[in-house]
Amino acid sequence: MAGERGALREALFALLLAGLTLALYRSAFGVFFSTDDLLFLLRADGQVPWGMGTRRLLSVRGFFTLCWQLFGERPALFHLVILLLHAANAWLLARLARRLGIGERGALVAALFFLFSPVAFTCLHWISGVQDVLMATFAIAALLAWIRPGRGGELLALGLYL
Repeated sequence: MAGERGALREALFALLLAGLTLALYRSAFGVFFSTDDLLFLLRADGQVPWGMGTRRLLSVRGFFTLCWQLFGERPALFHLVILLLHAANAWLLARLARRLGIGERGALVAALFFLFSPVAFTCLHWISGVQDVLMATFAIAALLAWIRPGRGGELLALGLYL
């Protein structure tokens, strides 16, 4: 029973962070693709070769190819994915804070400071800025894996980091 309550509480906290993110950065939904985005979209559509080797394989090629297939020429949906990733990063940061012993209130404050930081404005309004958002996702997840009790945390952390 306590485990179910904890899971429900975590889910509600994640939904709260997602709602706050969407409300705070709702102006991103009105931003069209930038010139950088358009080049990546042409590449995702196969009109221009990638020519980047394996560099930014996930954060650019994977993201733009998948989103192009799913959303086409609808930038608001690209922004939605990025904003939800930002909310997920705040949630991961709260989990990391709790694991480091900061406590529930400290974890909440850390997540809210991360969420509301003006530093994130550009990468949340510029679709090509997804690279920064995904970098944060994998960095925080790698730290969580690194401090995870038990075996295999180091290998998982290394994989997430790479």
